[in-house]
Amino acid sequence: MIYSNKFKERVLAKMLAPGAVGVPQLAKDVGVCAGTLYRWRHDRLHGVLVKDDSPDDTPKKRSALTALDKLRLVLEANELDDLERGAFLRREGLHQADLDQWQAAIETALAPGAAKKAVSGDKKRVVSLEKELRRKDKALAEAAALLVLRKKAQALLGDEDDDTTQS
Repeated sequence: MIYSNKFKERVLAKMLAPGAVGVPQLAKDVGVCAGTLYRWRHDRLHGVLVKDDSPDDTPKKRSALTALDKLRLVLEANELDDLERGAFLRREGLHQADLDQWQAAIETALAPGAAKKAVSGDKKRVVSLEKELRRKDKALAEAAALLVLRKKAQALLGDEDDDTTQS
C-alpha cells in the first residue's frame, strides 16, 4: 500500500506526541500495519527523508510510468548497492520484481534482431488484414450485384408482391 506524505505526517504526529497511544492501538485506529508504523517511526527518528515530487503528494502508480520513466528507474537502480537500492525502491514505491521485469523487457527490445522480428510480425498482420479486406470487398460486390439483379427482375416482371413493398 502506498501512503501520501501528508498521511504519514499526521500518523507520525499522533505516534510521537506526548502521551500518545501505543503503535498496535494506533495501527488499528488508522488501518495501517504496525510494522509499517514502526518503520515510519524509525525513519523519522533516524532522519530518513522520503522524496516525493508528485504534485498531489502521492507517488506515481507503476502503471502510469512511461517507458522513459521505467528506463530511468532501471538505470538508476543498477548504479546502487543493495542498501541504497532498498531505500530507492521504497522512495519510488517499487518492488525489485518491477525492476527485473522492466530490465528484461529492455534487454529483449535491444537484442539484435528484435526490430526485425517486430517489423516481420507487423508485415504478417498487414498481409493478413489485406487478404481479409479483399475477401470482404468481393462479398460486398457480390451482394450489390444480387441487389441490382433483383431490382431488374422485379422491373421486368412487374412483380409488386414483394416483402419490401408496404400494403
